[in-house]
Amino acid sequence: MQAEAKSTKLPFDLPDGWSEEQLNTLADINPESLGGGTSASFEFRYIDISPVEHGVINWDDVTTQTFADAPSRARRVVRPKDTLLCTVRPALQAHTFAYWQDKDGFICSTGFAVIRAKNQNEPRYLYHQIFSDYVAGQIRRLEIGSSYPAINENDVRSLVLVVAPPPEQRRIAEVLDAVGAAIQRTDALINKLKWMKAGLLHDLLTRGLDRDGKLRDHVRNPEQFKDSPLGLIPKEWDVCTLEQLTESAVDGPFGSNLKTEHYINRPEVRVVRLQNIEVGYFNETDEAYVSYSHADKLKRYAVVAGDLLIASLGDDRHPLARACLYPSTGQPAIVKADCFRFRLKSSLALHAYVMHMLNCPSTRGDINQRGQGVTRDRVNLTSLKQVRLTKPSVLEQGYIVDALAAHDARIRCEEAKRDKLILIKKGLMHDLLTGRVRVPVTKSEVVAV
Repeated sequence: MQAEAKSTKLPFDLPDGWSEEQLNTLADINPESLGGGTSASFEFRYIDISPVEHGVINWDDVTTQTFADAPSRARRVVRPKDTLLCTVRPALQAHTFAYWQDKDGFICSTGFAVIRAKNQNEPRYLYHQIFSDYVAGQIRRLEIGSSYPAINENDVRSLVLVVAPPPEQRRIAEVLDAVGAAIQRTDALINKLKWMKAGLLHDLLTRGLDRDGKLRDHVRNPEQFKDSPLGLIPKEWDVCTLEQLTESAVDGPFGSNLKTEHYINRPEVRVVRLQNIEVGYFNETDEAYVSYSHADKLKRYAVVAGDLLIASLGDDRHPLARACLYPSTGQPAIVKADCFRFRLKSSLALHAYVMHMLNCPSTRGDINQRGQGVTRDRVNLTSLKQVRLTKPSVLEQGYIVDALAAHDARIRCEEAKRDKLILIKKGLMHDLLTGRVRVPVTKSEVVAV
């Protein structure tokens, strides 16, 4: 049987003792559901698709429901060690695992297929197999629909998995779980560092650093602070408008100066667009270019390394007047309409300091009041120039920018560690879940089966 499987289905050879099996022979699919006779007052935690992302459940977004008030799709009973395979837009891999111990009180959406291991198969092994390239490829081929792709229950049952003997299943799951746990710990640290940065950003931009490089304390040393139109600020600081700090500012070209036919496929002069301007960083992924000759006609809109870029439009996911710096590695560029390019007076302000001021939620009250628009918030250049900012000395601005840069460097370091772990796990999944690399199993583990 195994020889036949090798020749007809799998793109790789299997070790002795391994096989390929349909999922419904390894697990029960959707074994329990809430029926019409369920008590209206039955209370449960409802796991919808939206709180799940690649194995992780955001419990802050998981609601407690009663059967009477729950949506009609809240029907599938989840028990400990069940795998939840997301059948709606499955390419996003919003699958997860019931790692909790409570046997009752968890219901998931019918947008999940509940997989309950049977016949001594290791539940975590089946869970990891759902994320394997081999199974993911099958799911892609089984999707129905273009705008809202999904797979049906019969297709889930027919998915073919690579099956190791139960003792090896457990050891493989242990290895992959260990790497997954390391990824989650690193993610948790990154989130903590980002949360800490929000507090640090507020403190640095409202209290600043004294001559010893320490945060000023308005409680212990109230004499170091004064009242201002923007609240309590250090005595040495001033309040000014963005215009007072500005040497030059331009909005991008409108109308016939920059049209669709001016764009080219080859990378000559970059066009900075709204989607490039993120909170504190330049998003390189969206690329658009014009020729050198056309850019020469638009010199007044030129962008160079270190320029302050500000977005005039905002929405639910992108704050109004978010700002970033054009990277030092960037090629020649111009700004497009609705993208402002600022150059500040070097004797008064650092671009990076003003960028942080514009991005910090607690220091952008002036900006939020100036937003206008029906479907999207918009601020024009004239109005933006009147935004009030606090202004320490350029020297202290540099200390503040350096402190934030050091914290950002720590976050980037942890993100690099996490990304490395993700690559390691991907490689291990390919090797371990196909039998290409074997894990040692003791004789006692085999006998126990």
